[in-house]
Amino acid sequence: MLHNLVKNGGRQMTQRRRLLLEGTPNCNGHPSIKYLNSNSNFSSNSNAIDPNSIWKSWFQSLEYQPLWSPSPHSTSFNKEQVQPWSHKELDRTSKYLLSRLDEIAYNVDLSMDIPTTQQCNTMIKNLADLSKGKHDLEARSHRSYLIWRKMEYCMDVRQDLQTVQNRSRFHYMPPRPNRDTYRTVLLLHAKDQETQHAVKTGRAPERALEIVLKMEQRYNEGNLDAEPSVMMWNQVLASWAVSNDPRKSYEAAEILQSYILDKADASSYGFVFRACATTNGSKKGTELAGKVALKMWQTLKNSRFISQKGNGEIGKTMDRASPMIAFAMKAVLLVNDDRLRNNALDEQFKLACHLGIVNTHILQIFQTKASSECILNSLGKYKRKKATGTFQNIPKKWKRNSNTMPSGW
Repeated sequence: MLHNLVKNGGRQMTQRRRLLLEGTPNCNGHPSIKYLNSNSNFSSNSNAIDPNSIWKSWFQSLEYQPLWSPSPHSTSFNKEQVQPWSHKELDRTSKYLLSRLDEIAYNVDLSMDIPTTQQCNTMIKNLADLSKGKHDLEARSHRSYLIWRKMEYCMDVRQDLQTVQNRSRFHYMPPRPNRDTYRTVLLLHAKDQETQHAVKTGRAPERALEIVLKMEQRYNEGNLDAEPSVMMWNQVLASWAVSNDPRKSYEAAEILQSYILDKADASSYGFVFRACATTNGSKKGTELAGKVALKMWQTLKNSRFISQKGNGEIGKTMDRASPMIAFAMKAVLLVNDDRLRNNALDEQFKLACHLGIVNTHILQIFQTKASSECILNSLGKYKRKKATGTFQNIPKKWKRNSNTMPSGW
């Protein structure tokens, strides 16, 4: 049943977190925790074995343990309430739909007005429709989440009843989430900073991850329509990118490393770098974000995404490459070590030049934040006082594929 699935899924996430916090036991039975040393070699050309190659051993967990404290706003599914909001018509009709789904879940024999998949999807699309106003987006995302979750619960109830001989009271097919259901709910959870309550409490990213993990379960059970695409995983990363949670850099990077490392695209890496770059608040949170940014940049350099010959797979997504590099540069600014920070900025700018995606955003960051030596070596005679002037002077091949920031970034 859905409650057990969520419980088991939470247990798996807890086990992964426990591995992070406790470290790997050594031969003496004591935790052996490896983490990114500020003096470690950042060069990708080194043949030495990287002692930090295991993602969950990259950071000294005890140092960042306060960041893993549960949010005071987090609640269980049983305690979540339907939140009131201002759009009266949507509020009333969605509450009515939830009540009908509850009746199915509790095996009430409905003789009329049985909710269907199409009705549920239409309601979720109405909740996501910004033309109906941009207010109450957090309440809308929560309401769409409850509708999806009750649809899943009805599916579980139906499967349980199929194992019982007497099925006369459940003679109709309950609403079944399909690709439109998952996609619309995820898009609503990734709305940029307007689901403020969900963003501040961290609930939106957690719910988005729960939805995609449920998709994977349904796909493994035989529902081919539920296979999560990279775009849907990117919605989860986007939810973390706009979150105010101080752990968001690590959480976003862990999702990319654990689930989509072999199929990540420019948007995937871009959202992780954005999560790092926009981390603010506690000193430990920004320090962790800087270390995550360095490791993610090293992962990106060594991946199939960027080939040593040619452009690699990044050449297929040039429209997303510029913001990805821009956020990567902003993210490494959080690194305390001057040498590592300047090395990363230099590598990122040279990659942007090679790909022809240098724009005023990238120039502004590099020209104002890199060391004088890096700027002189890379820009030389092209440098002007303002980035806009420098942009006019740089070679055309450096900016042949440049573009402004796409919407959603």
